[in-house]
Amino acid sequence: MRLSRGIFRKNVFRKHLALFLITILVPTCLFLGVYMYGYANNVKESIVSASNNDMDRVSRNLDIFFENTDRIALQASLNPSIVEMLNRPFEKSAYDFFVVKELLRGWTSYNSLFQSVYIHILQNNKVLTTNEGLYSLNDFYDAAFIHEMDRLGRSRYAVWTGVRRFHESTGVNTVDSDVLTFVRIVPVTEQTPLGVLYINFNKDVFLQTIEHLSPDSLGNIVVIDPQNRLASGPVDGLDAEAVARELQPGQTRTDVLGHGPNKYFITASKSAVNGWTLLNLTPYEAYSGQMSHILLKVSGIFAAVLALGIGLAYLFASILYGPWRRVEERLQGYVLKTFEASKGDVYAVVDHAIHNLIDTIRHNEPVLRDHLVRDLFHYPHPQDDRTLRDRFAEWGVPFEHPYFIVIVISGELRIADRENESRYNLVLYSLAEELLNTRFQAAGSVLGKVQFAFLLNTERSELQEETIHDLEACCQDIVTKAREHLDVSMHFCIGGVRPLHRVHEAYEQARRVMAYKAFLSHSGIFYANEWNEPQQFEYPASYQKLLLNTLMTGNREQAEELISDLFHRYIHNSRYPLPKLQQMLVMLMSHIMSSLAQEGYDIGPLVDEAGLLNLQTSGNSLELQAFISNQLKSVMDYLEAVREQRQISPYIRQALTYIEGKYKENISISDIAAAIGISSGHLSRLFKAEVGKSPLEYLTEYRLEQGKQLLVDSAQSLNQISEAIGYNDVHTFIRFFKKYEGTTPGEYRKQWM
Repeated sequence: MRLSRGIFRKNVFRKHLALFLITILVPTCLFLGVYMYGYANNVKESIVSASNNDMDRVSRNLDIFFENTDRIALQASLNPSIVEMLNRPFEKSAYDFFVVKELLRGWTSYNSLFQSVYIHILQNNKVLTTNEGLYSLNDFYDAAFIHEMDRLGRSRYAVWTGVRRFHESTGVNTVDSDVLTFVRIVPVTEQTPLGVLYINFNKDVFLQTIEHLSPDSLGNIVVIDPQNRLASGPVDGLDAEAVARELQPGQTRTDVLGHGPNKYFITASKSAVNGWTLLNLTPYEAYSGQMSHILLKVSGIFAAVLALGIGLAYLFASILYGPWRRVEERLQGYVLKTFEASKGDVYAVVDHAIHNLIDTIRHNEPVLRDHLVRDLFHYPHPQDDRTLRDRFAEWGVPFEHPYFIVIVISGELRIADRENESRYNLVLYSLAEELLNTRFQAAGSVLGKVQFAFLLNTERSELQEETIHDLEACCQDIVTKAREHLDVSMHFCIGGVRPLHRVHEAYEQARRVMAYKAFLSHSGIFYANEWNEPQQFEYPASYQKLLLNTLMTGNREQAEELISDLFHRYIHNSRYPLPKLQQMLVMLMSHIMSSLAQEGYDIGPLVDEAGLLNLQTSGNSLELQAFISNQLKSVMDYLEAVREQRQISPYIRQALTYIEGKYKENISISDIAAAIGISSGHLSRLFKAEVGKSPLEYLTEYRLEQGKQLLVDSAQSLNQISEAIGYNDVHTFIRFFKKYEGTTPGEYRKQWM
C-alpha cells in the first residue's frame, strides 16, 4: 500500500508540476524575456542617445570652424586690393603683389591652424602664396592639386573641402604633411570667378582644436571628410571610410560592427550641409557587461520561481491524497469487484469509476439528445440559447455558433421487405447524420417513417452562397449513398436560419412545404423561405373550359399542351401559395368529373380506377404533371370507349357534317333539318339524345373552337375572325366567347401570346 501511495503521490505531483509550469513558470519566462528585451533596448537607446549628443557637439564645433574659414574667403572677395589684383593682374607690379601677399599673411599669421594660403590668379595663371611669393603655375610645388581641382570643374571645387597629402616647398626641400584644405572661388560676390583661394590647415592642429572644443567626446569620434577620407586616426578592425561611403547626406544610422575585442556600437551621421561624416564608437563591452549583469539577476529569479513551484506541487500532492483516499474507500464495494487489476492503486480505482459513469451517460446520450431535438422542433423554448447549447455540449455536440439551419429530409422506400423497414429507417438516419457532420456540426431526430429533421450549426443569421453550396453538396451525397444501399427517393427542405429557441418556427415552415412536395421543383432540394410571401392567385377558368372541350373532342396533343402550359405558368416557374395550387388541381379535376356526369357519362368506374384526387403520390412537380397527364389520358380513353359503344343515327351524322361544312354561314336549326329531310323538333330531340347538347349549342361551340385556332395561329382582327366563323358582327362573337370560355377573345389571345 505504501508503494501505491507513493505512485499516487508521484502522479498527482506530476500533474500539479505540469499545471505550475503552464500557469506560472511559462508566463514568468515570458515576462522575464520581455523584461530583458526592454532592458536591452533601453541600454541600446542610452548608448545611441549619448553618441548623438557627443556628435551634435562635435558637429556644431565643425560648423563654427567652417564658418570662420568661409569668412576668410568672403573677406578676400571684399578687399579692394585683392579684387583689383584679380581683375588686372597684368598691370600690377611686384610691389602690388607683395602688398597682397602681406595682407594675406596678416590674416593668417595670428592662428597656428593655418599652414599656408595661396590664390590661383586665373587670368595670368599665377599663384600668389603667403610664404614664398608669386609663382607660375607650372613651377608651383602644389600645381598637381590645382590641376586636379581644374579637372573637377568649377561647379565642383567652388566649395571643395577635404583631407589630403600636402607637398610643401621650404626653399631647399619639399615637406610632406597631412593637411585639411578648403578651396573657395573668389570673389564670391561675382558670377564670374577671377581666382581660387586655397587655405591649408595642419590636420593634427585641426584635430587638437576640435578636441579642445569637445574634450569629453572626441576620443570616441572618428572624423571623415566629404571625400570619405579619414581625418582622424584609423580604428583597428573597422573600415570607417566604407561606412561613410554607404551613408547618404543627412542620414544617421546605428550598427554593431567589428569582431572580438574590436567590436563597437557605431552611430554614424553625414551632414547634409558640408558633407562631413562623424562616427561615434562605443566598445561593445559597455553593452555586453550590463546585459551579463541583468542575465545573472533574471536567472536567479527563474531558479527561485522553479524551486517554489516544485515545493508547492509536492505540498499540494500530499494534501490532496487524503480526499482521494476517502473516495477510493467508498468505491471499493462497487468497483473493486469488477476491477481486480486496480487493487491498491487509488487513482486507477477512482478513474475506473468515473469512466464507468461517463460510459453510462454516453450510452444514453443519443436518446436524450433525440428527445431534446424533437422538443425544440415542436415547442417554443425560453430565450436562453446558452443553456440549451450547454446541454448539447454535455451530450457530445458542442455547438460553437449562435444560429441553426433546420433541414427536413423525407424519403420513400420502394422495398417490399416490411419486416426490416424500421432497420432501413435507422440506416438512412445514420447515413444522413454522418454526411451532414462532414460539413456542419449537426444534431437530429427521427420524426417518422423515412422522415428526419436536423439542426445544422452556422455562424451567419442568413443563408450565404457558400453555405447553400455545402448544403446542396451534403444532400447530393446523401442521395448518392442512399441509392448505393437502398432503393429510396429522397427530398430535402431547408426551413431557414434561426437562433436555438426559435428553431420550431423554421421546422414548421419546412414541414408545411414538405407536405406539398408534389408541387415543388424536381431538384429534390427545397427552400421554405421561397414561399413565405404569397402572391395574389386567380383561378385559371380559361384553362378549365379549354381542357374540358379538348377532352370532349379527344384532341390528345392539345390536352398535353394545355397541361404543360398550365404547369409552366402556375407551378414550375411561380411562387403562388402551395395550398392554392393544390386546391386549383383538385377543383380542375373535380370540374371535369362533374361536367362528364352532367353530360350523362357514368364516372363511377373512372374515379375508382384513376384515383384522380390522390395528388400526393408524386415526388415533385414533374412527376405530378405526368400523373395529371396520365389521368387525362385515362379520361379520354374512357370517353372514346363510351362513344364507340354508342350508335349514332344517319340523321345525326348528316347534321354534324352539315354543321361542320356550313358553320361559316348564317344557318339555323331549320336549315339543318331541311338539309337532312326531317322536322326541326325531331332533329332537336335526336341530337340532344345522341350528342348530349342541342344543335345550336354544338354549332356555337364548333364556331368558337375554330375562332380560338384563328386567335392563336393568325394575326387577323376580331372583326375578320367573327366574319370567318359565321357571325354577322363582332359583338355577338365576343358575347358568346365570354359566355362559353369565361374570358374575352382579346384576353385569350394575350394569354397564349
